[in-house]
Order: sequence, then C-alpha cells, then structure tokens
Amino acid sequence: MVLDDPSGDRGDDAHVPDTRELSGVLHRPRGAYSRRSYPRKPEKKLDVPPGIEWDELPKFHRAVLSAHQVRCEYAEYLIDLWKCIWQPALNNCSFEVKPRTIAGTQEWQEQKLDTYTVWGEGWFFRCFDIGGDDSFTLALGTFDEAQPLQVRISLCFWNERGGVVSINELSLDNNWVDEDEVYVYTRRGLARIGNDGTVDLAPLRKAAADALAAVQGRAE
Repeated sequence: MVLDDPSGDRGDDAHVPDTRELSGVLHRPRGAYSRRSYPRKPEKKLDVPPGIEWDELPKFHRAVLSAHQVRCEYAEYLIDLWKCIWQPALNNCSFEVKPRTIAGTQEWQEQKLDTYTVWGEGWFFRCFDIGGDDSFTLALGTFDEAQPLQVRISLCFWNERGGVVSINELSLDNNWVDEDEVYVYTRRGLARIGNDGTVDLAPLRKAAADALAAVQGRAE
C-alpha cells in the first residue's frame, strides 16, 4: 500500500483514462520515433541558424516549439507507462511504502526528471521509502528502448546501510536480469512495441507485482 505523501502527491493514477487500465494496452506517441533524428541531449538554447532569411524566422520558431512539444509528449508517455505498470502493483502490495517528493527523488543518485533528461535517457522513475529495522529506498522505473522497440521496467532496492540488494538476494524469476551495478531490468523482448505503436502491458504488470512480492520478502 502507498502511504500519504505530505506533499499531496500520493502517486495515484487518477488521471489515466480507464480504458488504458481495462485494455492493458498503451500507445507510444508518434513523435517518439523522432528521437533517432534529434540529439540525445539537446541544447536548451537553440541559436538561429546562420544565413536564415527573415521570412524563414517564424518557421524556425514553430519548429523549435514542435520539437519541444514532442519531447514533452514523450515524457508524459513514460509517466503514463509508469502509472499503468507500477501503480497497480503498489496499490496491491501488503507492505507500506512512502513516496518521495519530486525533489527527494531527484536527490537520489542525482537522477533528474526534467523534460530534456527524460527525452535523452528514455527513462522515468520514482523513489519510495520503506521502513523497518533497516532503511530502504525502492526506485521503480519505466523506459523505452529503440532496438528493438520495446518497453522495459527497472527496479533498485537500496539498503541505506549496505547498498544495493542484488537480484540473487531478491530471488527474482528469469523475467528479470542484472545488467548493471544498481538496477535490475525486465528481460529484453518481454514487451515489444507493435507496428501500430501499441504495447501489451500485461507481462510488465505481472513482472512488477512479482518484483514487489520479492521486495516484501526481503524487507520483512
């Protein structure tokens, strides 16, 4: 269960359309496919190209606006993915987790949640605190991979006294893999994005629920 956050951010998915919850399918925004043609880390200030004519200046500004709108919609897509995958698992878990504020989340591992960072990394995450004898941080993420097109989720279970809790200690099944020193990820190919831009969320929701059950067993 998710405890109330003093900031008022309960981590709920109230604004996510019910049809997404019922169908278990989410659409990747059309603009997300342009990530390949935009810089991975775009400059926040875009200079007017040299040699541009006066009558082309309005088009330049419209292009800048369109590019930023694409990035914003992509960030919203990753947030919706997070809510559709992780929120049901959090709502159904039997142990208590306390959501961190946005500021508190960004302080952890110095990860940022601004539009440009989310666009560049293709990843969104949130942090939660778990009490008990030890103090734990639970970082839950969703990200979008291009080769092949797919959605994956990530988890870090961090013991504030002893560091990261490994995949072996969590006893996760083979839908989860250990790819770096901090996070574990769902295996590649578990949730591919179709040619129509849709992704079936059912396997990811199950993986999320299984992971939180494993976290509960380790935190108790």
